[in-house]
Parts: sequence; C-alpha cells; structure tokens
Amino acid sequence: MYLSKLALDPRHPLARRDTGNCQELHRTLLSAFPAAPSKESSRREARARFGLLYRMETDPRTGRPIVIAQSGDEPDWSRLPAGYLATAAIKPDCKPVAERYATISNGQVLRFRLRANPTKRCGRQGKLPGHRLALTSEAEQLAWLERKAAGAGFSLMTVETTVGPPGSASAAVADVRIDPDARQYGWRAADGAQVKLTFGAALFEGLLRVTDAERLREAIAAGIGSGKAYGFGLLSVAPA
Repeated sequence: MYLSKLALDPRHPLARRDTGNCQELHRTLLSAFPAAPSKESSRREARARFGLLYRMETDPRTGRPIVIAQSGDEPDWSRLPAGYLATAAIKPDCKPVAERYATISNGQVLRFRLRANPTKRCGRQGKLPGHRLALTSEAEQLAWLERKAAGAGFSLMTVETTVGPPGSASAAVADVRIDPDARQYGWRAADGAQVKLTFGAALFEGLLRVTDAERLREAIAAGIGSGKAYGFGLLSVAPA
C-alpha cells in the first residue's frame, strides 16, 4: 500500500478543471496506473483494482490544492500531464505504508481524518436498491460514522460535557469535529449530454480507539462509505 501527497498547480488548466470536477480528477489520477480503461464502468473497476482512494485538501501554508492519494499498487505520477503539479513538487511524496499499518494494535488510540459522503438508502423497490439520500444534520452524520465504525474495527473516543444550565448532568459525547464540507460536483457524459453529479460531503476529524486491528486495516484499504471514486472514503490515521 502506498500513500502519496500531490501539490497541484492551480495555474494549470487541467489542474484547475479537476479541482472543481471530481469526475475528471478521478480520471486524471487513474492515468498514473497502467492500462486504466476509459469507459465509466471500467474506471470504477480500475479504481477498485488499484485500490485508489483520495482526498482533496488545501495546503494551509500556500493555499494550493493538495491531493492525498492511497493505492494498493505503486503509482507512477510522472504519467500526469506536464505542469499539472506545482513546480516545487514535481516529484511528489510517495511512500509505502503497509508496514506502518501492520503495527496497529487493539486498544490503540489514533487520530483520524475522513472525508465522507454520508448517505442512506431510500425508496427501495422490490429487489432494486433505492437512491441515496445525503445526510445533512450533524446528528445524522455522527450516527452514520458510529455505525460505520462498528463494522470497521474502531470506536469513537468520547469526552464528558455538560449540555444545559449550570448543574446539569454531564454526558459522554464523541470526541469528533464535523466540518459540514461544501457539496462536491462533477459531470459525466450520458446520451450525448453532460449530466451534473452532486455529492453531499462531511469532514470528520477526531480520536478513535482500535477494537479490531485487522478489520481496521481492511477498512483503511477499502475505504468507508460511498462515492470512493469521487474523493470520499479515505480514512487517514496517525498516532494520537
């Protein structure tokens, strides 16, 4: 497994396009891997094949757009378009992380960051799955994360807090900061026209406790939630 940090040059027209179009960013990142198919369904299969997960961020020092990318195969970022990366980062950071993740153990407390697409299925008809509805309230998003955590080998750390007037009883709440990230957009071709894609987003940051190290490693590799081809699901962890 490999983790890369790509600093994009916002002056480059393709980089500027990709920061506002998650569909095209997905396509560009896949070009770093061999024989990435061009058809939409095949690109989804290629993302899973190469284990590609990524998250768009902003460098707090420079304000440049940054992509954090994780993959099962080693990428060749020299395949990216000339000038796509910032001059100071022509050779991006790319390091193997499997050995580091192998040291994760039960009971360990880790910092985490997850940009996710919290949704629920609704409108199911017979055997056909319903459409996904974005969860927009903080309570719904936190409940979504707690459900995902239970199946991914970790629990959220909690803190004691008092809600209400002085003297009210304290309660344990999840030690998680939720940033209701702006919606994310993309466009895809369908029947000769460009169809707009809209995704709800939330950025989760906080502390977790490992309850099942093997399941957590699997969740890190596979990603969490939906929209993995569009910049969601990458769970980043580090020592607390």
